[in-house]
Amino acid sequence: MTFTEFVTKARETFEVEKQETIHTDPISFLYDQKWIVPIGEPFREETLARMNIEFDEAGCFGRAVKAAVLSEIYFPETKMYAGEVLDDLCRTMLVEMATDEKWNDETFIAEMLQSENPHIILVNHDGKQFDPLFTHLSTKPASLGHPEVGTHDLWEGLYAAYLVSVALPLRTTDPEKSLAILHQAEILCPDFITVKENLAALYGMTEQFKKGIHYLRQTVNKRKDAKKLFVLWVLTEDEVYKNQLIEQYDIRMFNYLIKMYMP
Repeated sequence: MTFTEFVTKARETFEVEKQETIHTDPISFLYDQKWIVPIGEPFREETLARMNIEFDEAGCFGRAVKAAVLSEIYFPETKMYAGEVLDDLCRTMLVEMATDEKWNDETFIAEMLQSENPHIILVNHDGKQFDPLFTHLSTKPASLGHPEVGTHDLWEGLYAAYLVSVALPLRTTDPEKSLAILHQAEILCPDFITVKENLAALYGMTEQFKKGIHYLRQTVNKRKDAKKLFVLWVLTEDEVYKNQLIEQYDIRMFNYLIKMYMP
């Protein structure tokens, strides 16, 4: 699907007839709409990729696309951006509330790792964020915000995220095509960290480790992610990454990742 086809499909999928509204800005308007926000176990990577391709609102990507269309319809003059969460509010809260007892709880560690999964939201021109997940954290979700978010052109950012999902199932069946799609996304949004992370993963899967490490090093300090530090330690045997992981989290995070990925 080309960029133009993607935007056209998005607008056709979520097109609504504009009604009168009391809201004067897109963020408050969007929070006043109904959103599907599943709570529980995370979707498998392959399942989530398929959901994203289908604009399924149960995923953050589908919700972001719908929000983009609605904001265009109701507030066409307001500049909106695709937001890539680089430091998740839930992750920050979990790190701050981590006690010695909680670090001994593998369920707590797994929840923290889940909060570090790639996540896309919408951001308006003055930095206010729209993330339907905030409706589960506060009765005033518009007052909340992730500590750090990278912003991209609205439709180019969403299309880059879409391309990541298109490329993912091709990793094993057609890695060259998957790589070409990811590089297309990289050209479109050079600062999109999740694109670089997926390039690193694919280069690793195809045993092009130097290129994979190159991309991982570009992203390691850009988006909070314990698994990334762990992978860099495994691939490079550089204790710097292990020490960063332990300093930013805890030795028990490192031990958990050893247990999960190097049993």
